[in-house]
Amino acid sequence: MRGKKFFIKSEILRLIYKLTIFVLIVLSYILCIPFLFIAILFNCFNYDIICQKIVQFLGKNIWRLKEKIFLQTVRVSDFKGNLIDTNRLNKILSKKVENDKNVLFICNHLASTDFLVVNFLLQCRSEIIRYIFKDSLKYIPIFYQLCSLGGFLKLKRNFEEDKQHINEYGKRNKGICLVLFPEGTRKNKNTLSKSVAFCKKTNIKPFKNVLMPRYKGFDVLINSGHFQSLLDVTMFYSKDGKIDQPTLLDFIFSTKIFDLKLEYDYIDCSEIQKNGCKEFIIDLFRKKDNLLDFEFQKQK
Repeated sequence: MRGKKFFIKSEILRLIYKLTIFVLIVLSYILCIPFLFIAILFNCFNYDIICQKIVQFLGKNIWRLKEKIFLQTVRVSDFKGNLIDTNRLNKILSKKVENDKNVLFICNHLASTDFLVVNFLLQCRSEIIRYIFKDSLKYIPIFYQLCSLGGFLKLKRNFEEDKQHINEYGKRNKGICLVLFPEGTRKNKNTLSKSVAFCKKTNIKPFKNVLMPRYKGFDVLINSGHFQSLLDVTMFYSKDGKIDQPTLLDFIFSTKIFDLKLEYDYIDCSEIQKNGCKEFIIDLFRKKDNLLDFEFQKQK
């Protein structure tokens, strides 16, 4: 919770409101262009901090607008039906990133809109939130520049190159919360089929509701020594008592209301290192799989 949430009951007014906010988001991206040029200039002269401050300011305002649409589309609770207290979550997070310490945020990956959930949980704190993004996003102008100049971690899906880049990134960045989706992609019939095939090939019990997590990058991040805490989040979408998850179009052009259930926990990274990163992440996603399976059975 962060203050009283504003919700419009009238479907027509809610849709008009969402479309208005969407237009403001598009205009905000356009207005970012001259500021991005200024940020690029600062970056060229090695004023990285000023560059990131500019981009974080731009990003925070855009994220705030996106959150307004999110709150008109999703009802959020924990798996017991209680409201999620984001103030409490972020007070703990603030303590975790004190004295230049870093937090790794991991979550199951359900939809292209999962970043909206992350921003909601972390209260759009652009000064500490960092995402991992693919180098292929360079073909999306403005968005790519915001990610790159904002201090996000860029990966190329080449493990040896990425391993070195991850270590360098951890040394340069302090007091951040880095968001990682260990599954690497969203769950659908095709990706689940590939996940099951990989599990059978490697003698791992297949997952039903999540994908087999990719543990190599996770191992590098944890064993780099640059992350002291892990914030683990599990999420589940439903609509009208049935399993369903929103698309980006649902957030913008629909009056549908989705229910989102969340569970989170903080874990000390030193405990993960003791037990082994591969074993830990597989066991963690096994627990997510069981929790989601229980929810799926309730929806039937």
